[in-house]
Amino acid sequence: MDRRADFTTQTKHLTGLIRHDSKDALSRIELLLSRLEEGKPLNADDIAAALADARLEMYEVLRGIERIEELCERESESRS
Repeated sequence: MDRRADFTTQTKHLTGLIRHDSKDALSRIELLLSRLEEGKPLNADDIAAALADARLEMYEVLRGIERIEELCERESESRS
Protein backbone atom coordinates (compact mmCIF):
# COMPACT_ATOMS: atom_id res chain seq x y z
CA MET A 1 0.00 0.00 0.00
CA ASP A 2 1.44 3.39 -0.89
CA ARG A 3 1.99 6.02 1.78
CA ARG A 4 -0.87 8.24 0.66
CA ALA A 5 -3.37 5.38 0.78
CA ASP A 6 -2.00 4.31 4.18
CA PHE A 7 -2.36 7.88 5.48
CA THR A 8 -5.95 8.04 4.22
CA THR A 9 -6.82 4.66 5.75
CA GLN A 10 -5.35 5.59 9.13
CA THR A 11 -7.09 8.96 9.12
CA LYS A 12 -10.46 7.41 8.27
CA HIS A 13 -10.02 4.85 11.03
CA LEU A 14 -9.18 7.52 13.60
CA THR A 15 -12.07 9.76 12.57
CA GLY A 16 -14.42 6.79 12.91
CA LEU A 17 -13.20 6.21 16.47
CA ILE A 18 -13.55 9.90 17.26
CA ARG A 19 -17.08 9.97 15.88
CA HIS A 20 -18.07 6.89 17.91
CA ASP A 21 -16.62 8.21 21.19
CA SER A 22 -18.14 11.65 20.64
CA LYS A 23 -21.60 10.20 20.03
CA ASP A 24 -21.34 8.00 23.12
CA ALA A 25 -20.28 10.90 25.33
CA LEU A 26 -22.98 13.14 23.90
CA SER A 27 -25.70 10.55 24.43
CA ARG A 28 -24.68 10.14 28.09
CA ILE A 29 -24.81 13.89 28.64
CA GLU A 30 -28.11 14.26 26.78
CA LEU A 31 -29.68 11.49 28.86
CA LEU A 32 -28.70 13.25 32.08
CA LEU A 33 -29.95 16.60 30.80
CA SER A 34 -33.28 15.20 29.66
CA ARG A 35 -33.82 13.55 33.03
CA LEU A 36 -33.08 16.86 34.73
CA GLU A 37 -35.39 18.78 32.37
CA GLU A 38 -38.18 16.27 33.02
CA GLY A 39 -37.72 16.71 36.76
CA LYS A 40 -36.82 13.07 37.31
CA PRO A 41 -34.73 12.34 40.37
CA LEU A 42 -31.09 11.66 39.76
CA ASN A 43 -28.84 9.61 41.96
CA ALA A 44 -25.49 11.29 42.62
CA ASP A 45 -23.65 8.00 42.04
CA ASP A 46 -25.38 7.52 38.68
CA ILE A 47 -24.54 11.08 37.65
CA ALA A 48 -20.92 10.67 38.69
CA ALA A 49 -20.60 7.38 36.80
CA ALA A 50 -22.20 8.75 33.62
CA LEU A 51 -20.06 11.88 33.67
CA ALA A 52 -16.90 9.87 34.37
CA ASP A 53 -17.66 7.66 31.36
CA ALA A 54 -18.33 10.72 29.18
CA ARG A 55 -15.07 12.28 30.37
CA LEU A 56 -13.10 9.15 29.44
CA GLU A 57 -14.72 9.11 26.02
CA MET A 58 -13.81 12.75 25.47
CA TYR A 59 -10.20 12.02 26.46
CA GLU A 60 -10.23 9.31 23.77
CA VAL A 61 -11.53 11.90 21.30
CA LEU A 62 -8.68 14.25 22.17
CA ARG A 63 -6.13 11.44 21.80
CA GLY A 64 -7.57 10.60 18.40
CA ILE A 65 -7.31 14.21 17.28
CA GLU A 66 -3.71 14.33 18.48
CA ARG A 67 -2.92 11.16 16.52
CA ILE A 68 -4.41 12.68 13.37
CA GLU A 69 -2.30 15.80 13.91
CA GLU A 70 0.80 13.61 14.26
CA LEU A 71 -0.06 11.74 11.07
CA CYS A 72 -0.51 15.02 9.23
CA GLU A 73 2.82 16.34 10.51
CA ARG A 74 4.63 13.18 9.42
CA GLU A 75 2.96 13.28 6.03
CA SER A 76 3.90 16.94 5.64
CA GLU A 77 7.52 16.26 6.66
CA SER A 78 7.81 13.34 4.28
CA ARG A 79 6.78 15.57 1.37
CA SER A 80 9.51 18.09 2.18
